[in-house]
This record gives sequence, structure tokens and C-alpha cells, in this order.
Amino acid sequence: MDYFSEKKYIFSSILTFLPGLCQGITRVFISYPFDYVRVYLQKGTYPNAISVGKANNYKIANLYRGVKFPLFIIPIDRAISLKFYEDFNKKYNPFISSIIVSLFTCIYSVPLQSINTNYILDNSNKKCTTFIQDLVLKYKTNFLFKSYFVEYCRLFLGSAIFMGLYGNLRNITPNEKKYYIINGIVTSLVCWSILYPLDTIRVLHQSNDKKLFYTIYDKFKMDGIKGFYKGISLVYIRTIPSASIGTLVYEIVRNYISE
Repeated sequence: MDYFSEKKYIFSSILTFLPGLCQGITRVFISYPFDYVRVYLQKGTYPNAISVGKANNYKIANLYRGVKFPLFIIPIDRAISLKFYEDFNKKYNPFISSIIVSLFTCIYSVPLQSINTNYILDNSNKKCTTFIQDLVLKYKTNFLFKSYFVEYCRLFLGSAIFMGLYGNLRNITPNEKKYYIINGIVTSLVCWSILYPLDTIRVLHQSNDKKLFYTIYDKFKMDGIKGFYKGISLVYIRTIPSASIGTLVYEIVRNYISE
């Protein structure tokens, strides 16, 4: 391989990370205000979304507080996971590919998600570095791995189901924009419907000092089964623009690079 061929190969390899990166950025900007409200509802801090909006003076900008964490985490995670997912898809069924990729990418996502959850619920205007330092003083290093098992299971199952289901739907539907949108929405709705209770448990456990069993028990005792689904309506609402636009961006960039 000559010099220019080698440079072209390296550049082409780097470009394969771009579709996932673009998808991640798109979905963060669309989803984050909904997720911000959802965390407070899962925690039980406010009774409904209107109360959260009132507490934030009904300003959209306030609902983006802490967005720098997922904006750093999610696009990079999607770039890595979707790049290798597409590589594995050339040899395996999408479900197998998604399981292989998810086993590794979820390892680093859990502690970063923990920081973001605590930052939202802290409801202060501290600098990120100051907040993390305070978090370390309070929990030592435990906060990085608090609820690791629950969150790892949720992220692993979510990634495996999402990428596996989406990949198989993509294989049996025409390569057209409307099907990108439909497949993205259907896949996201299925994933959240199955895994939302685990996300509620994760939010509660990462933001209290209780053991996992008592976190689940106390929530069930207070609100019953429906308490674990509190805030899911916001997820359903934001899934339509987030999943449709995010998937559309991903497939358009992926097809452009392939060509």
C-alpha cells in the first residue's frame, strides 16, 4: 500500500465513526429537556411535568442544565458502538452484533450516567469540576459504580434490543427515508416500554444512600408498580422527534459515506 492509499484508508476508517457521532448529537439536543423532566418525576421530587417547568421558570434553557455530560458521553458512545456494530453486521445477525458491542460499550457508560443523574438532581449552578469534586467527597469513589449492576443490565439490554431490532427491521424494509423514521420510532418505543422500570430504579439508586433492595422496596411500597413507570409518557412523546430525526441523520450520513 503506497503513501496516498494508506492515508485514504485511514481517513475512510475515521469517517465510519461519523454517522453514530451525528446521530448522538442530534438525539441529545432533542431528548435532553424531556429526560431532564423525567429524572425528577422518577425521583418523585415533583408530581408532574408542569411542576418541573414551573420550578425552572418555564425556560427551555434551564432544562438543558447539565447537557454537557450527555453531549460528551452519548455522541462518542454512539460513534464507537454503531461503527463496530455495522462492522459485525457484515458477518453476523444484527442481534448477535448488538450483543457483542453492548457487552463492552456499557462498561464505561455507567459511571458517566451516574454523574449526569446526580448533577440534574443537585439542582445547583456549580461548575462541573466543582460538582464532581463534591460528589467524590460525599460518596468517595462509590458514586461512579453505584447501581452499576442495574444500569449495566439496562444499558446492555437496551443497546442489544435497539440495535438488534433496528438492524433486522432495516434488513426487511426498503432503503427509503420513511422507513428509517418508522423503524427508529418503533424500535425506541419497544425498548423503553420494556426497560423503563430499570431506568427508574437506576435513577433512584444512584441518587440515595440506600441499598438496591430497599430502593426498590421503598418505591414499590410508596407508589406500587405504576411508580416505576412514572414519566414514561414524556419518553413516548420525545421518542417521535428524537428517534425519527436521529435515525434519519444516521442513515443519511452512513449512506453518503458508503457511496
